[in-house]
Amino acid sequence: STLMRSSAASDVYKRQQYELGYAQFLNQNYRLCIDIYEKLTTHKECTASVYIMLANSYQAYGDSQKAIEVTKTGIDRFPDSVNLIYSLGNYHYFAKDLNAALDCYLRGMKVDPQFVNNYHMAAGLFLNSTYPAWGIIFGEMYMALERKDENKQQQISSMLYNTYISQFSTLQTDSTCLLYTSDAADDRISV
Repeated sequence: STLMRSSAASDVYKRQQYELGYAQFLNQNYRLCIDIYEKLTTHKECTASVYIMLANSYQAYGDSQKAIEVTKTGIDRFPDSVNLIYSLGNYHYFAKDLNAALDCYLRGMKVDPQFVNNYHMAAGLFLNSTYPAWGIIFGEMYMALERKDENKQQQISSMLYNTYISQFSTLQTDSTCLLYTSDAADDRISV
């Protein structure tokens, strides 16, 4: 019974520390956040959220490389955490390592195909690349899955529209087309 009370008190303490770290983050006391969350990562019951907040704290403190390292460590411990994988993609994105970012977003799609943010980011990367067809595919998948974020829907919708227009405007149009029939495979008909 004493052991159970001790365990329950320890759980309450860890939750309180997590919330204290979050409050310090909101107050922009990032060094203190880092200290709090670093200690929480040593506990057996640590969650992926602790690594996310620790990485966010490093990022806000100005140490982007450490944010990436912490996120990778979190992924090693929680390989199915789509939030950690997505966060790592974002850190790579902000560091302008777009291929690494894309790898994370694609991995996140495999881990949780319903996590729409990965489709959003992959669509944006591809729509602004030399492979817009992939951007269209991921953008359409995003539009089919997203039900809540109207701003992101509008953003992807506009990007898709602009991509469709730019891709179709590059096609050469002709005033004639081929009509294939069993009788005359080479007949040309004006349209």
